[in-house]
Amino acid sequence: MRTFIAIELPPSLKERLSARRDEMRDHLAASGLARHLSWTGDDKFHLTLRFLGETNEQQVQAVATQLARVGAGTRPLSLQLQGLGAFPNWPRLRVLWMGVQGDLPHLNRLQAAVEQAVQANGFPAETRPFHGHITLARMRRSTPRDEAKRIASLLQAAAQARGWGEGLAPWTVEDIVFMRSELHPSGARYTVLGRFQLAKEDGARGPASTS
Repeated sequence: MRTFIAIELPPSLKERLSARRDEMRDHLAASGLARHLSWTGDDKFHLTLRFLGETNEQQVQAVATQLARVGAGTRPLSLQLQGLGAFPNWPRLRVLWMGVQGDLPHLNRLQAAVEQAVQANGFPAETRPFHGHITLARMRRSTPRDEAKRIASLLQAAAQARGWGEGLAPWTVEDIVFMRSELHPSGARYTVLGRFQLAKEDGARGPASTS
């Protein structure tokens, strides 16, 4: 099975993010360009801490045990969605995302603890640096290069004019989730394999080591 570890968004925040995504989609639709993007569904919004890929049952159990330890050694943290961006960059847009602000040092420590837990169970180290974000859309591979550039230009200009990068209401992260991702013709379906509370009291310095 394919799995990943993530932070979920509260329903109220998903609604606000959904409305902003719809504004972007409608803006591109007016130019006949929205079809070139695969838009993230409301139920798919999440902040990925680590994508594991193929995971067997034994690894699922072992990783879950480690994640429980990470949660027990981590205090809740406050985050806010803010800033619109593109991977790898705007001129070569492949992924449209909303950024994350708030207690970033603590978020980075949490992600590092998750990474350590994953590696302790045989998964190779992630070579890409962590960049917390929520994916809003992905450019379809069939999109002509000139159309992709036009989409990026329109989105970047409209984001500044319409305030699409302005911060949404902050929220408190109280748990992390271990998710299964199943690919279907209609899109990916997510199932929660485990939910792990961030239970450390205030005053703690951050996630405990999993080694």
